[in-house]
Amino acid sequence: MAIVAALAPLPAAVVERYYSNGAYAWLQPVITGWSNRVGFALLDPLALAAAAVGVDLWTRRLRRRARRGGRGQAVLGTLGTTATLAAAGWLVFLGTWGLNYRREPVTTRVDFRAERVRPEAVEALAATAVDELNRLHASAHARPWPVGLALVARLAPAFGRAQEGLGLAAHVRPGRPKWTLFGPYFRWAAVAGMTDPFLLEVMLTPDALPFEQPALLAHEWGHLAGYAVESDASFVGWLTCVAGDDQLRYSAWLDLFPRVLGGLAGDAHKRVAAPLGEGPRRDYRAIERRLARASPWVSGAAWRSYDRFLKAHRVAGGVASYDAVVRAVVGTRFDDAWRPARPAPPGPAARPPAG
Repeated sequence: MAIVAALAPLPAAVVERYYSNGAYAWLQPVITGWSNRVGFALLDPLALAAAAVGVDLWTRRLRRRARRGGRGQAVLGTLGTTATLAAAGWLVFLGTWGLNYRREPVTTRVDFRAERVRPEAVEALAATAVDELNRLHASAHARPWPVGLALVARLAPAFGRAQEGLGLAAHVRPGRPKWTLFGPYFRWAAVAGMTDPFLLEVMLTPDALPFEQPALLAHEWGHLAGYAVESDASFVGWLTCVAGDDQLRYSAWLDLFPRVLGGLAGDAHKRVAAPLGEGPRRDYRAIERRLARASPWVSGAAWRSYDRFLKAHRVAGGVASYDAVVRAVVGTRFDDAWRPARPAPPGPAARPPAG
């Protein structure tokens, strides 16, 4: 995958302006709007067709070539054809979505400062998450959770507000959560969801619990917004859910809290988690039971592979970039409604401290 460095050595500012906010911003609503017309993942027949072409290439066509010019020459020719098809698919991937790995981080669109990311600030965010989970649990569970198209209708206005808060020029078309043949794999690999980079559609694991689904779907919409890096997509997803009603906000904090807790030392970890109410704890136990049904072998192989994929795209932390969303939240200035402040205009250079 590191071939992307040779194929697309483009500066982030160029990708941001001409691709992410240009060609991709125009293309995404068209492709997602078209793929939204069906309730199953169009990636399924695409993957089946690719597999059929591969099998045909390495069986029937390989034998035909071998009869004409010998087995060695046939293998070399088939390898060349396979490489050509793979390169063509790779270029399509870059054009439809993959170049977003090269865009500027989402934190450039908000008032983010790295010096705000201090241990005491992370602990304060964890305490806020506990307060919000305890406060929102009863109202969030007081009515049925929206799923499917009902969830799309509930989440879409909040997604629009999140885009406005980030100053995105064009509104991204939300994608409906789709049924997929990859559902069993998602369960075994403990994969919560996926954005199809070719047809710009989204899929969630079929065993996602109703109170997980808003945050999971909003994360995938973050990818549809052109944020390929996981922490950026999670930040967009979190902003989306906290801009919604009690159920959406509860799902946002339920997803974020374990990530924040993981960044605390042992004493702080216990101190912050102690006030968490029985309702949220019951929801976390349900999530743990769902994840326990995953296959350790499949999930381990899947996440190692994805880690290599991310690092090949210059995501230095690999899968650890999922939890980097905590840094984005802690380092960003918000108002009382958790709307992010926009970046301050550039001013004169600050003077160094005296002495």
